Amino acid sequence: MSNCYKAYAKVNVGLKVGQKEKDGFHGIKTYFHLISLSDDLYFDIQDNLKTTVSIVGNESYLEKGKIDLMEKAALLYSKVTSKTFALSIKIDKKIPNGAGLGGGSSDCAVVLRFLEEHYSTNVDLFALALQLGSDVPFFVSQLFAAKGEGRGQILTPITPVKAKALLFIPENIKIVTASAYESLDKRKNIDFSLSSWTTDTESWFSTYSNDFLSIQPLTECKEKCETFRLMLSGSGACYFALYNEKLFSPKLLAEEFKSTKIIGINFLNR
Repeated sequence: MSNCYKAYAKVNVGLKVGQKEKDGFHGIKTYFHLISLSDDLYFDIQDNLKTTVSIVGNESYLEKGKIDLMEKAALLYSKVTSKTFALSIKIDKKIPNGAGLGGGSSDCAVVLRFLEEHYSTNVDLFALALQLGSDVPFFVSQLFAAKGEGRGQILTPITPVKAKALLFIPENIKIVTASAYESLDKRKNIDFSLSSWTTDTESWFSTYSNDFLSIQPLTECKEKCETFRLMLSGSGACYFALYNEKLFSPKLLAEEFKSTKIIGINFLNR
């Protein structure tokens, strides 16, 4: 197996969602920022007459009958470049699935980068990434932070921050992304404006909003968001907050977030 490849998670600092376009996608405006939480990927690759992909470590989260996005990435790379190979992937999964942290997209991007590192075909990885998911181009870009527009693929680099934060992942709230976007389609008034980027993390909570906070069951967390300055990442259900030692004592965390997994992370800036 290869050395360890880190597939870092991201958070969305603010997320505005526009109307559904004719192609079925929604325009978004957001700020992506990489964080230190990561999946660890290991690879073994051999030239082969036919492309095959085997994955170990995804058994706990892959739905029966579904194809892992990492396998889709490898097959797409093979198709576009005409390279055929036997690829084995081992993943140590640490990024929770369905939390709005981009774990699957990041894993997918690492597979594309590994294959291109191995074969050096000069294929347009960004074009491949967009075929695999709206978040994948950000992870392929290897930027620490960027403004995302369009489907998320129009990226403008921004200054990353150095900060500690806590992730709050409710165990009893599951968000289906497609259904969440459908809920937003019922809105009558759409505010599609996103404030300019600031590295003043103390002002983030009052400056940036996430449109998905208006849907059930996320609206049920509104009071707690106000009290602890929690911000929603993506369509949820993961929240994050800049670390405050006085606000987040171990005792308080244990009392207020009983059905919530809490993970300490850093914002990546180098």
